[in-house]
Amino acid sequence: PFQNAFCMTRQMMKKDVFVDITKALHVYTEFSYAFLYFFIRGCFGPCLCGYVTYDIAFTKHGRSYIPIRTSIVWLIMLWAVLLGSYPWVLDTLDMLKDGLDVKYHKGYVGVEL
Repeated sequence: PFQNAFCMTRQMMKKDVFVDITKALHVYTEFSYAFLYFFIRGCFGPCLCGYVTYDIAFTKHGRSYIPIRTSIVWLIMLWAVLLGSYPWVLDTLDMLKDGLDVKYHKGYVGVEL
């Protein structure tokens, strides 16, 4: 929901829809989205992936419930999603560093992820 709200307010700013309300909402949605995304993908995600990898690959309990082929595919996909989100983790870290200053404002010209 936070990423959807962030994208919606960003598009509303580009299209000049409810300008005053959108600007006010976008400041808080950008910060909320950045905080949650960075925490989940940057902090919680690696810990969870490490735990799941350890459990599935290195414990007897994990190996007994999941076939080896399935566990290999799952672990590859798990780490691919986490590592693939790295550019967005850095982007949200930049959003958090500048506090409530909006990174993606109406006149933003730059490379979109």
